Amino acid sequence: RQLAVFLAHRVSNLLEAENGQEGLDLYRQHRPDIVVTDIVMPLVDGLKMAEGIRALDADTPIIVTTAFNDQDFFINAIEAGIDHYVLKPVRLESLREAVGKAAKTVLQRRELADRRNAHRQSEARLKMILDSTEEGIYHIDTDGNCLLVNRAASQMLGGYAEEALVGKKLHEIIRHMRADGTPYLWEENPIHKVLRGGSARVHVDDELFQRADGSVVPVEYWAYPALQNGLIVGAVVAFTDISERRQMEEARQMVEERFRNLIETSSDCIWEVDAEGRYRYISPQVETMLGYTQLEVIGKTPFD
Repeated sequence: RQLAVFLAHRVSNLLEAENGQEGLDLYRQHRPDIVVTDIVMPLVDGLKMAEGIRALDADTPIIVTTAFNDQDFFINAIEAGIDHYVLKPVRLESLREAVGKAAKTVLQRRELADRRNAHRQSEARLKMILDSTEEGIYHIDTDGNCLLVNRAASQMLGGYAEEALVGKKLHEIIRHMRADGTPYLWEENPIHKVLRGGSARVHVDDELFQRADGSVVPVEYWAYPALQNGLIVGAVVAFTDISERRQMEEARQMVEERFRNLIETSSDCIWEVDAEGRYRYISPQVETMLGYTQLEVIGKTPFD
């Protein structure tokens, strides 16, 4: 009873049990932060109760008070998962020290759990933000291993599952290639220059990435160094599929070529002037009709 009075003044909520079975039932119901028990108790002794608690939770500190101090007791206490023990007759200072150590352990574990939870929440928010963008984004370490990839990147690369990319050397999977399809060595890759501090930022708009099915996708990308305490610890790459832009450019070039062929094979002299009346273009027939070359006419007005 003296121990109960001692503890009641030092904890916010004290639960008392008359025997080990009642203590185990109270633990299941309330999950206290610290358990203090005697070895000798009715129905279920302290070590058996400790074993039952350990089956429910491996981390709750358990303190036992005991008159046993032989080797067999200590072996059994270790097997039962006892964290601290206080020999009888119990000195309140020894019990205070044991409870203090247990409380410190509880607080440290709680703080660690809070930090881990905050980190998980932060990662979840970051992933949500990244998955909301249309640009493909990935993060690699200094060895080129993928640390993070967003949904758009997975989709543009042909539907890779996240686990197929994270932890892998991304260069070996998406095989950065030049516009003509020749692959870069990793050391030649523009992103490698960012990782080695040779460039503060890289912008490339004429490379190809390989997709999951072996086809290639033209991309434009920006690579930035990832810094920690002023040191480069990786790179963040944002890229976009420019297939549609390439197709539009090719279509525009084809139309322009056809239009130019039509004009230059026409027997008529065709020209274009700007708002000030200066020739921006004139067909080759000007030389046949007027004796001027195209270069002599471009940039001038009919009155020059």
